[in-house]
Amino acid sequence: MASTVNACMESATTAETRTACTTTAGKNALATSLGKDPSEITGMELNMALKAGAEDAMATAMGSCMGNAADATAIASCETNAKDAMTKSLGLTSMSPMMFKERQKEAGKGKLAATMVLTLPQHNTPCAVPESSES
Repeated sequence: MASTVNACMESATTAETRTACTTTAGKNALATSLGKDPSEITGMELNMALKAGAEDAMATAMGSCMGNAADATAIASCETNAKDAMTKSLGLTSMSPMMFKERQKEAGKGKLAATMVLTLPQHNTPCAVPESSES
């Protein structure tokens, strides 16, 4: 789905066509990947898939770049590339540095949780996820 949204964003020139990249092209790609009709895709499902795709795009851009980053300038360039990848995957034209840092932090938490879930069963260690006290 992320590749569909990214390809669409490359040619989108107006706010309407950029919106259609997520609400139409992205939704259709998600529906196809899930074997559903686009009308069955809820807004929440679409937003969750867009967020996951954007986090993956950011992580891929950052990961492929940081291995070769030798100084602060190169690291800053990696962050810019990662921010651009995430912005485009969300169907946006821009993203504030604060929003990017927050999404970067959220993506890191998600990756850590996924790593823990994948790692713990190897040690036969049960892992209980505490219930959230937030409402």
